[in-house]
Amino acid sequence: MGLTLFLTGLAFWIAFGDEIWHLEQNCLVHRIGIGGWYYSRRYQDAELEIIVRFNKWGKPYYRLYAIVRGKQDFIIERGEQDLLKLARFISFHTGWRLRA
Repeated sequence: MGLTLFLTGLAFWIAFGDEIWHLEQNCLVHRIGIGGWYYSRRYQDAELEIIVRFNKWGKPYYRLYAIVRGKQDFIIERGEQDLLKLARFISFHTGWRLRA
């Protein structure tokens, strides 16, 4: 029964789910949901930072964070070059500084 519900929910998400990114000066909004049911995060007055970490086998992975009032908020995880391009794109459109 649990597996059936999980697979039904997954099929529903694949068919109707949305992920929306909205960028404007000093603002990034990330919204995930289905129709009127959604979760939204809004960032303003932030800086961007790419942090590299290592898994238990020593392989690096890269994450982009928005730093708002000293607090790190995870945005996305990608490969190093893709994440750098995305961070520059977000920085260009929001005016946020990309920390070195």
